[in-house]
Amino acid sequence: MNASDQIKNVLTGVTDFEDAQSGIQMSCALHFYQGACEVLKGKDKAARQAKLARLPEKVRPYIEKEVVRLWKLRGH
Repeated sequence: MNASDQIKNVLTGVTDFEDAQSGIQMSCALHFYQGACEVLKGKDKAARQAKLARLPEKVRPYIEKEVVRLWKLRGH
């Protein structure tokens, strides 16, 4: 399986992040960051929570963690 397919499997929750090779994990980290940025575009807490709720269950904790990291960096 090529790298793009492996990344897609992690991001869609088919493959667990922990089971992916380190290079695939690093690539997914960029997508987690981008996902967190999209979540933070929500107007209020309810909108941000709704965006998080639409994420695959296996991916959600990683994006939530990134959201918290970015939230703190932005001084909230």
